[in-house]
Amino acid sequence: MLPGARDVATPHGTMRVYEWGSEDGPKVILIHGDTTPAPVLGPIANDLVRKGCRVLMFGKLSKNQAAYSRIQAVCLIQPADRTFSLVDLWGRGYSDAPLHVRFDSRLYVTQVLDALASSSIPWTGIGSNGFAIIGYSLGGSIAMSFAAYFPNLVNSLILLAPGGILRKMPSGYDSFAFRHQRFYRWRYLRNLTGKLLDLDIAVGVHMNYSEPDRSLSAQNVTTAATSCKHPQKSAVDILAITQWQFDCHQGFVHSFLSNVQYGPIMNQQTDWHKVCEILRCDSSSTAALPNGSKLRGGRILTIFGKEDTIVVGNEVEQDLVRMLGGDEHLRVVWVPGSHSFPEANSHLVMEHITRFLDLKT
Repeated sequence: MLPGARDVATPHGTMRVYEWGSEDGPKVILIHGDTTPAPVLGPIANDLVRKGCRVLMFGKLSKNQAAYSRIQAVCLIQPADRTFSLVDLWGRGYSDAPLHVRFDSRLYVTQVLDALASSSIPWTGIGSNGFAIIGYSLGGSIAMSFAAYFPNLVNSLILLAPGGILRKMPSGYDSFAFRHQRFYRWRYLRNLTGKLLDLDIAVGVHMNYSEPDRSLSAQNVTTAATSCKHPQKSAVDILAITQWQFDCHQGFVHSFLSNVQYGPIMNQQTDWHKVCEILRCDSSSTAALPNGSKLRGGRILTIFGKEDTIVVGNEVEQDLVRMLGGDEHLRVVWVPGSHSFPEANSHLVMEHITRFLDLKT
């Protein structure tokens, strides 16, 4: 279990939040991506805590076939002692799943506020020094949208392979069926999702979990890890987690489909322009902002994977430089790895975050 777990009641249901670290240290929010679970940022979060930070983590919203549902989500950690860690997401784990809402940037920004308001220590208000946001993939887009409307709360932005202003959808995401879901049967959309994510779509193939309610246990996670199409031996077995969710969680496919259709993967230029205008102190757009806006004149740290085929870093960098009117307010770093580089090369990512946030080494 990740440290500092709590259940937070909100108008959209109950969500699980994890918060731990020094109460007096720099504050950091981490927001993960779409299909990748929050544990992919676990190594970074733990390093931040070791460097004296206060860390807050949570997941995303996901539709479900019931108004609210509680199912345990899974994080497979594979160090030498074979320990396991648990994290909960909206619609997954111990978080409820609201129906009849679009999974767009407005919903995610509201979730960030709900998480902040639930803390026992002040993240906002008079005397607050603000907090940094680290957003990965879809989480990068959510971070920019939040900063666009609450720049007085955010003191630093770190984007890891961010979505939001992609010039085109990743391969397979632009399927006609995904864009016109009402014309297709649920089973077809489910199978299409599984194939896109390279999962085994056979119903029941991985249903032989040990507990009647198919909740998380070490044996269940092992079942998913050993029976999925491509078992991995990384610190966080993302594919095994995804296979387990695909098999056992009703909300997983709903979440993916809603994000493809409504999520802030593309076309978020309006919010990004707002943040860029604040960073470069454009008086025509920032005059009405509080004098204490902590992003004024600041910079964004953006990290890309050299082999990433989902987020084309060169294109995102070019568009950001154009929005910022130059690279004065932008720091771009390239690290080895594909779209999963935050987990695979977390030590390199942390080196750049440490320098950017001026943390103790």
